[in-house]
Amino acid sequence: MNRYQIVSALALLFALCLTCCQSVPFRTIRYNFSDYNDFEKFPVRRLSPSPSRYQFKDNQKRLIDTFTVILNHKRKKLVDELKSSRTLAFVVLKGDSIVIEKYFGKQRPSDLVQAFSMTKSFTSLLLGCAVDDGFIESVDQPVTDFVPELKPFGFEKILINDLLNMMSNIDYKENGNPLGAHNKFYYTSELERAILQLRLNNTSNKNFVYRSGDIALLGLILKRALSPQNITEYMQEKIWTPLGMENAGVWTVDHEDGGLEKTWCCLAASARDYLKIGRLYLSNGKWGGHRLVSENWIEKSTAPLSNPTLQPDTTKDYVYHYNWWAYPKRKVFVAVGKGGQYMYIKPEEQIIVLRLGKSEGMNIRTWFSIFEQTINYCNH
Repeated sequence: MNRYQIVSALALLFALCLTCCQSVPFRTIRYNFSDYNDFEKFPVRRLSPSPSRYQFKDNQKRLIDTFTVILNHKRKKLVDELKSSRTLAFVVLKGDSIVIEKYFGKQRPSDLVQAFSMTKSFTSLLLGCAVDDGFIESVDQPVTDFVPELKPFGFEKILINDLLNMMSNIDYKENGNPLGAHNKFYYTSELERAILQLRLNNTSNKNFVYRSGDIALLGLILKRALSPQNITEYMQEKIWTPLGMENAGVWTVDHEDGGLEKTWCCLAASARDYLKIGRLYLSNGKWGGHRLVSENWIEKSTAPLSNPTLQPDTTKDYVYHYNWWAYPKRKVFVAVGKGGQYMYIKPEEQIIVLRLGKSEGMNIRTWFSIFEQTINYCNH
């Protein structure tokens, strides 16, 4: 074998290795199960701290270390429950004041935590900004106005609104199957290509089914609507800088140089900066006297709290609406992420409870009970 053949063989081997390293199976094995710090593993786009950093007032008069909650008819120390459930951060914002702030292990206030599916709620906020700015005319537009490649497969019947409410009828199963679409979307380095391979179920029914694929498609729509600006740049301009974010943030993308943000799972921020997004909703879209998103969008996002008729299934106590979980009887709306990420917002009380952690350890009803007891504690 001559020198040219050796060089050619080595080049081919390198290309094969590079291709293999970017494949879904290789990434799945390499990165293993998803975790709160996955933004350290994948390519990202970075969000810079705001030049005018806003700090909430510190009004921590309550001693969380002595506070007890009743769970399963037993009184327990909240701190012990938070530790045992592998909590990283537990912060309560009342008005513009932090009344409880507790971090566990080595977690610091400036440390980032991946939001997982809380990201869906923040993507909804960006969509509202894009509608306000005229990049998207209406949520009643068919998705094929932005993704015409899907028109041959019937997607002209699917509206942006269907994606916001997860009623698209897309054939996408939300499960842990390593060979399934959900795993592929998380690990692929060719996300746009995977999205364009989405197809519809063989039915015309549009019922709520929880699907991250809907929000991945929503991300592609945002990307194309905002072009040449990317989603992270738009987030920086419309949300991150105006809200006075104290810390950097990151948004995971599928690949370097022109990649697509994972709009259903993979924004990472600090606890206090997440709270600013929640506070924006409590302020009906205004911050520091400036309107960041229309009041109409906030009203639509939280509409199930004021309009129970939006609840199609009265056997359930929640409504999934505009990428938020609304609980009309509790009068709260909640951003929820895998592993026990919760932003629990109660407008009547002007209060937000944020819990970030590594794994749930407790079901959602238990967490909601903890949040409500904590709110009562902070109000008295």
